[in-house]
Amino acid sequence: MAAKAGQSTLNAWKGVGIFLLVYYAASEHVLLQEYGPQVGAYQGLWICSVSILLSGFGMLFNRPTACGAGLIAVSTGHFLWTIDTFFMIYNGSMDPMKVPFGIADYNSSTGKAEWATIITTSHHLWYMPMCCLYFRSIGVKLEIKHLYWSILWILVVSAGTAMVVPLGCIKHTLRDGREVCMNLNVNMVKKWWGLEDVWFFHALDRENGTHAVIFYLYANFLHNYCLNGIWYNVLKFFANGWGDGKNSGNSGKKTKKKK
Repeated sequence: MAAKAGQSTLNAWKGVGIFLLVYYAASEHVLLQEYGPQVGAYQGLWICSVSILLSGFGMLFNRPTACGAGLIAVSTGHFLWTIDTFFMIYNGSMDPMKVPFGIADYNSSTGKAEWATIITTSHHLWYMPMCCLYFRSIGVKLEIKHLYWSILWILVVSAGTAMVVPLGCIKHTLRDGREVCMNLNVNMVKKWWGLEDVWFFHALDRENGTHAVIFYLYANFLHNYCLNGIWYNVLKFFANGWGDGKNSGNSGKKTKKKK
């Protein structure tokens, strides 16, 4: 078992927790400025955004379980976002339609990438490595209980989102003066997010007439348990170390008893 972190290490992570809370507040400010109070508030409900809050409070109050739940909850989306970002760099284009999964999107409401939106969406790249470093530095293992807590966390957030985000489009005037009607799919309230060419993910989309409860159960089981379950096993290697095993910590050597 890894040694527990000292108070100085925990205090340092409290500072990171405060940073996460400030980062979320700054990101929400950008969303409110970009989309107005209604749409901006809805956009702040994405699981990848509210998980920043969860981990921020977890680090601030030394609750690794909260950080583990937030880490695993975003794993599928963040891994795919990272892969898309690499393709954007390779292609020399930030067009979200020219990447494999169609997940990563750094564009503002004007359809162009701006520094404000790039910075406030950058957590898709650094949030998971930071949480893995957190677990390694404080000597706490990422365990199966964190997967179960992440499932519960997403179920609560997605249910709450479905209750407040309207299914119809929301009229909004963009910064450039254009009037649009925005269809929000926050936390997949209407259909699966991205992977448009994979029929399996979209088979039970609400847009196809599927009952809300059936889609909710299907989407959450597929995302929270199946996909995040796979990434959970990947994250364990980064959060716990490559040598994580039954004998880690004593290098497999048995201690001889003194006579």
